[in-house]
Amino acid sequence: MNKKVTQVNLDHFSLIISIGLMLGFLLLFKNSAVFGWIAADYEPEYVEYSRNIFHPDHMARVMYWGESILLPILANIFGASKSKTSFFFFCSFISILLLPIFAGLTYKKLDSLPKSLLLIFILGLSFLHNGGGSPDSMIIMLMGIAALTSSLLVMFFAIALCVLAHFSIALLATFGLSAVLYFSPLLNDREQRKRALIGMSALVVGRLLLELWFWRFNYLQSYGRLKYVMDAGFDLFLKRYLDAPLSFWLAPTVPFLAVFLTIFLYFCYLKKYKFCISALFPLFLGYLAMFFTVDGHRIFQAVTSGAFIYLVYCFISSIPNPLSKQPVAEVVD
Repeated sequence: MNKKVTQVNLDHFSLIISIGLMLGFLLLFKNSAVFGWIAADYEPEYVEYSRNIFHPDHMARVMYWGESILLPILANIFGASKSKTSFFFFCSFISILLLPIFAGLTYKKLDSLPKSLLLIFILGLSFLHNGGGSPDSMIIMLMGIAALTSSLLVMFFAIALCVLAHFSIALLATFGLSAVLYFSPLLNDREQRKRALIGMSALVVGRLLLELWFWRFNYLQSYGRLKYVMDAGFDLFLKRYLDAPLSFWLAPTVPFLAVFLTIFLYFCYLKKYKFCISALFPLFLGYLAMFFTVDGHRIFQAVTSGAFIYLVYCFISSIPNPLSKQPVAEVVD
């Protein structure tokens, strides 16, 4: 009997991974910006950075993007830094893995085929619209793992690595994720505090590792994106906002905002008001980050990634599963 159940679970897991991969391919190839990136007649800074990551040049040691070391290190190690094309395929490979990983982690926790598929369809249709040659997909992968894993150790390492991928985004993304975890209706008080503390501790350790890298290779400034914002000045960002305020508020996309509102109202209906208020915090951080950058939706997506993935997980965990006799996840009072 146990062997039969194990085989069924393995079949379901294989099906989930396969569907996740197919959906990942579809999302990648429907994104015209991805192919615009590879067709550009210039070589983006991350390609050159990955090529010289173990002996960074002067530009890398003074520019804000120098704080993002994880993707260039991995691209160099795996030989993806030889050309813009190889770097593009490496980043695309990471992007394609997002949904299978999230689906697998969800299935491991809920043991539910329909709910695991529902999570990746919601994410695929409302949230994941990225790819190309930036660290964004790696950030989303690591924050998603931190949000969905049952292991505190895995969560710690995922966030610490995310700091090495992009400290500025990791900082805001971890604050947002820690907020929803601290008030999660699926966790008891002890687990809430423990996971929030793990998130903050991983930020500190990740930053110390980054500072060690800066010291080893004699980086000339370590303020990252903060220095860029200070140099650009508040007026620049305010002017960009005033030129198109509606585009700013709708940049996360209407499907994303619709899903977020649905989840927000659902937990309001369940009278989980603290959780609902905490869910607004990563949304605020996403808009704040988007205001002080020129990259629009992709920054919002990365900053809100862990928190939004966890919100979707809480939602699908607490709704009935029509194909299973198992009870829904218990919502803690």
